[in-house]
Amino acid sequence: MEENRDRAYLQLIHTLLNCPKGDEPQILQDNSELLDRGFLETCQLVAENLAQQGGHNGANFLRNIASQLAQFIYQNDGDNSEGENLQDYVNFIGELLKAEASYSGIQVIYPILKQRKHLLNPRFAEILQQIAQNLIEGKNLQTIESIVPFISNLSAHIHQFPLASRANNIEIAITGYQIILNNLEPGSEKFAQAQINLAVAYRDRINGSRAENLERAIEFYEKALTVCTLEDFPEKWALTQNNLAAAYSERINGSRADNLEQAIAFYEAALTVYTCEDFPEDWARTQNNLAAAYANRINSSRADNLEQAIVFYEAALTVRTLEDFPLNNVETLNNLGWAYLKKLDNINREKPEDTNQKAATIQSAYDTFKNAITGASKLRELESGDETKQKHDLQWDRLYKGMVQVCLDRQSNQEALLYAEANKARNLAEVIAQKQETPQVLKPITFTEITQLLTPDTALIEWYITDNEIITFVVTYPDVLTVHRNRQCDELIDLVNDYRADYKQSKTHWQTKLSDYLQRLAEILQITTILPPESTRLILIPHWLLHLFPLHALPLTDDEFLLDRFTQGIQYSPSCQLLQQITIHPNFDQLLALQNPTSDLRYTDLEVASIAPKFALSQILPGDEASKTNLLEKYLEQLENAHCAHFSCHGSFNPDDPLKSFLILSGGIIGGDPPQPPLRRGEQEEEVIKVPLFKGDLGGSDLGGSDLDESNRYVEWRDGKTADINKCLTLADILLLQFKHCRLVVLSACETALIDTNNRSDYIGLPTGFIHAGAMGTLASLWAVNDLSTALIMVKFYELLKPGVSIGKALHDTQRWFKSAATSDLLSWVQESDSFDGDRKKPILKELKGYNDDEQPYGDVYHWGAFCAIGL
Repeated sequence: MEENRDRAYLQLIHTLLNCPKGDEPQILQDNSELLDRGFLETCQLVAENLAQQGGHNGANFLRNIASQLAQFIYQNDGDNSEGENLQDYVNFIGELLKAEASYSGIQVIYPILKQRKHLLNPRFAEILQQIAQNLIEGKNLQTIESIVPFISNLSAHIHQFPLASRANNIEIAITGYQIILNNLEPGSEKFAQAQINLAVAYRDRINGSRAENLERAIEFYEKALTVCTLEDFPEKWALTQNNLAAAYSERINGSRADNLEQAIAFYEAALTVYTCEDFPEDWARTQNNLAAAYANRINSSRADNLEQAIVFYEAALTVRTLEDFPLNNVETLNNLGWAYLKKLDNINREKPEDTNQKAATIQSAYDTFKNAITGASKLRELESGDETKQKHDLQWDRLYKGMVQVCLDRQSNQEALLYAEANKARNLAEVIAQKQETPQVLKPITFTEITQLLTPDTALIEWYITDNEIITFVVTYPDVLTVHRNRQCDELIDLVNDYRADYKQSKTHWQTKLSDYLQRLAEILQITTILPPESTRLILIPHWLLHLFPLHALPLTDDEFLLDRFTQGIQYSPSCQLLQQITIHPNFDQLLALQNPTSDLRYTDLEVASIAPKFALSQILPGDEASKTNLLEKYLEQLENAHCAHFSCHGSFNPDDPLKSFLILSGGIIGGDPPQPPLRRGEQEEEVIKVPLFKGDLGGSDLGGSDLDESNRYVEWRDGKTADINKCLTLADILLLQFKHCRLVVLSACETALIDTNNRSDYIGLPTGFIHAGAMGTLASLWAVNDLSTALIMVKFYELLKPGVSIGKALHDTQRWFKSAATSDLLSWVQESDSFDGDRKKPILKELKGYNDDEQPYGDVYHWGAFCAIGL
């Protein structure tokens, strides 16, 4: 469960680092349930990693956010010391000091800390100070010098302890280091080391002002240098020079240009000791850091600075080889590749006519990124567990963005598409490849294999979004690739922020603006420009934020939409590689359906009763029978052998952690009377779920179901009601299923097509779970849908899903029909269709007769555009 929350922290940080300036407060507000001590600690760890890679701007940005949030979080969070008495702390500290006195390492200290980590809080620091004073007061110098090392070691161990609150751990360490500093002879080597330790702690510090913490760190480093001179302590002097350089690179106060000059001077000073011959690792690290400082340098010529940065990165790589230091090698190659791209931007600004230099720079960037991707792939092969691989993909997302840009700049469009593909939904495709009848090792898809997905009437549109560009790849039969690039990323992000804010604040207001949002999106994507003219069937491969929208409903003219242009249907997929891996299941005569498990959706009974007769064999679980126990135990075999699984129920998507999304089954809602119709079939609520749902990794063998203990199983849902997670079908449960012959899963509920957009490179949502479980495709919704219009759309969809008709085609024809159907058309259909018996027709006819004959009751995109056909 901790791993899932850590992943959510990383995704939120990724979003903050990539959002437009000024959007941070709204993003933090939207993710308020993640703002806790763990988030602050993760910010600090990511900031340290960024700083090590030369990303000081990003590091400072995260540290500032952590600093601003810390006071609020700790004020509201408390120190976890309530209920613990003084003696608990005294005994705990005494046990730790006794272990330190026996010269124990972390293998002894960490288990003690872990056992009582709840005591690592501000009160611990206060009592440590009191205990130290009692131990030291009145003692002679020799006794004091014998006690101080134990406190020093304990402070260092707590400083580096990976569990509990990192902010508290650092505060305790600062208290311990200050105790040492107060009880050592000024000017001694141990005194200087205590100052260095304090400097490191203040640079890491989460509490307080980031700017002030860095000033304190610089102050302590400089004081340490009065003792740790080049003549007397050359190695410690060089280390402190390096640390001072890093602090100045991150410094907020003063002139940014002057701070970088200081950083460069300190790095260069460190290199007088850190030679390649004597200290190769330290030399290489300093070369990498010096390169980052030159890449960001403001003074002097930009071109000269970038040349210097490139020289230093290349020097670091002579030591940081893939064989000896694989992680450092990929990090430095990534930095070097981006230095080449910065150089290219500078050439385009200052010497656009210098085609030879541009070509050489593009080639250098290409070679560098290619080597980095090779190294990153080898690192990934050594990793196990989908959670670890997801973190890997998130870490190297920027590497692929750079490579796609470089391939396009060198006119290698096919290769750019393949690298974009390699950065999408890779974990899901790998799992599906392993679940084939003959398990396969996933190999990168080729352009020829992509074109094999097409027929003469089919086109494929794949988007890829970098930090600056929206890139559109259009592939038409037989093998024609066209690329469109536009620089409206900021406009897209602004649109998404407005869209999400309206949806969260008032779905009624959002519904009135939905058409306007889609019009804005069509203009941003330049949709009328990129469409292939001859094709009649379309495969859409969205990326990142585009997964939020019904791209099939983008307007082309005042009365024409995208689906009107492609009469043979539109289907979606997370990637081409995923389409390639999906197993074809041709049979479609066995149904398992869940019907209105909460008994509060008026038209779901009609929906399922109208659909069931179209199948030779059908197993319906109505009302109370649609329980989790029945579905996953009594009827599990029927579910996993069904050709079609239909869920007509409430659904809920969790935007903060999509792994916590669920479908509500019988008994899944407690408290209050059922809401009266008309209802939406579940909806995204603020702070939907505040607890982890399952243990283990996505697709791993340790999932073990999603049942939670009594303290975690109940979560807020909506309208004052509570969801019992143990009685809902969670994504955890879905991932454990093994569909054997499933052609289609229909999620006739709310928000079932929404996915995690915090991680650009992955695809996680309810459709993920069912495709992962072996389904050929899913039908799912992008927002909270209307009960009656959804029921009617589902009935029409199954009527049109004849043998030989694809899912995408049947949905397409259904949506076009509802888009233009007048009340008279709907009345005629309901009265004449065999799908409705007499009793079921009455409430529908009564509802429809409330509209004028020439009115289009479901002509708004809110009604007809919500559902997408995902997969094959």
